[in-house]
Amino acid sequence: MNEDTTQLRNSIESENSIWAWFWAVALIVYCGWIFYLSSGPIEVKLPEIAFFDLVLHAGAYGIMGFIGWQAFSRQYWVDKPLLWSWGYATVYGFSDELHQYFVPGRFSTIEDWIADSVGAALMLTLIHLWLKRETH
Repeated sequence: MNEDTTQLRNSIESENSIWAWFWAVALIVYCGWIFYLSSGPIEVKLPEIAFFDLVLHAGAYGIMGFIGWQAFSRQYWVDKPLLWSWGYATVYGFSDELHQYFVPGRFSTIEDWIADSVGAALMLTLIHLWLKRETH
């Protein structure tokens, strides 16, 4: 390998490392934000629309699925980043519902956890379809 190729390769690896750290930190910050929001009573009155709460859960965990995919797809040890992202969001959703069980003024439901998992799965399915389209 000549010197120019080595410098280019090192530059690309360095840039990938920066993005890997960025998305990993973004995932941690996003999870911290969800933890913060679920640590106290709900102070905002939600619209009286059927399943609105579940849609919010699905949307929030869809975003987590996207951030997780960005983070896990840049890790050399992850061979299935979509699956890792879904698993992470699903386990975090469970832990958040467990956490809410112990918070005064909050309640925990299996429906919320299912909405979390489904929201992440829907986002990751869209990403999978987009990636599949890009390769064909």
